[in-house]
Amino acid sequence: MKNKLFKYFYYEPKIKYEFYSEIPYEIKNGLILIHLNIDGSDCKFVFDTGSKSYIKNQIQKKMDLRHYFNSASTDANKIKVESEIVLGNLALGDLKVNNFKFHTKESFPFDCHNTIDGILGNDILNQGVFFFDNDAKKLIVTNSINKIDDLKEFKRLPIKINLGDIILKKNKEVFTLDSGYSYGFILTNRKSFLYNDTCESKIFMQNINALNSSRLKETIYQNGDLCLAGNKYSGIIQFTDGFDTNILGSYWFFANNIIIDIDKKVIYLKKKKIYSINQISNILNINFSFLNGNVVISGISNSISSVKLYDHVLKVNNVDLKDIHSECELQEVLKSQDKELGFNLDLKRDRDTISVFLSKEDLY
Repeated sequence: MKNKLFKYFYYEPKIKYEFYSEIPYEIKNGLILIHLNIDGSDCKFVFDTGSKSYIKNQIQKKMDLRHYFNSASTDANKIKVESEIVLGNLALGDLKVNNFKFHTKESFPFDCHNTIDGILGNDILNQGVFFFDNDAKKLIVTNSINKIDDLKEFKRLPIKINLGDIILKKNKEVFTLDSGYSYGFILTNRKSFLYNDTCESKIFMQNINALNSSRLKETIYQNGDLCLAGNKYSGIIQFTDGFDTNILGSYWFFANNIIIDIDKKVIYLKKKKIYSINQISNILNINFSFLNGNVVISGISNSISSVKLYDHVLKVNNVDLKDIHSECELQEVLKSQDKELGFNLDLKRDRDTISVFLSKEDLY
C-alpha cells in the first residue's frame, strides 16, 4: 500500500550502460511478486509503485548489509514510522545498482505466511523504463523506450512525480498510481468524485491496512467507471476519509499493460483484454447465471463432465482460490461474496489469465 514520505526520499544516480531484461512475475492476492538478487542472494519481493523500497530485518541481518542512517516516514494512515536504512547491491535482471538503499522492517501486513523478503518501491523507477506486461506476466526493464516493440499500440499519458509517487491528473482530480493497494480499483477521499446517488452502494466498517498500521474506517463501496487516456474502466470504488489523493489500486493496474518512464515523465497504457460473458462462455465452455440469488458457474451441455470449474477460476475479487479442490467449495466462496457489488474474476485458459468483471446486471 502507499507509503507517503515524511522526511526522506532519494533516487540513486542513474545507471549509464545499456540493458534489457525480461523478468517473469506472478500476481498473488492482488500483489506483484518478483525475484531479484541482493548481494548474491535470491529474494522474493513485492513490486509496489506506491512505496519506498524495504527489506525484512531478518533478511538484511542474515546478509549483513551495511548501515547507512535512520529515517522517519508516515504511512497511508498518517502513522509515523522510524526505520534503519541499509545498503545492498541490487540486481534486477541486467539492471544492477550498487549500494541501493533499503528501509528495514520487521514484517509486512500482507505477508501472513512469512514468504516475502521485501518491497521493491518507486525509488528504483528512475533507473530506466519499466514495462509491466500483465498479459504475459513479465516485467521488461530497459534503458531505452525504443527497445519496446509495438509502442504505437499504447496511449501516452503525462505524469508528475512527487517524492517518488506517480501522479496522474484527470481534469482537476489527482490520482496516485499504487500497485501495492491490493484491495480494490479506486480508493478515494472525494465523495463527489465518481459517486452517483442513483447507484446502489454498500457501507462497511473496513480495516484500511497501510504498510505499518491498520485502522477501522467506514467505507462506502459502489460500482463505477473511470475514463483515462480514452479507455473506460469499470470496478468497485471505495470511499473513505483521510487520504490526500485518489489511489488507483492494483485492480486498475492489472487492467492495463503499463510502461513507466520516469525520465520522460510519462506512462504508456494499453488496456488489457477483458472478455465479455459470451466470450468467456465460448472460450471455457462455462456459463454464468443466478440461481436462488447466488452466482452459479456451470459447464455447458456436452462439456459438463470434463470441465473442472475450480481449475478455471483462479480468483474471485481478492480471494485466492489455490486451495479450492471441489466445485462445492468454489460455490461456497461465490456465495460468501456480495453479489450486489459484482465480481472480479481471474480465469485460467491454458497459460493465459483472463480477467472479467461481472456486475449484478450482467448475471441476470
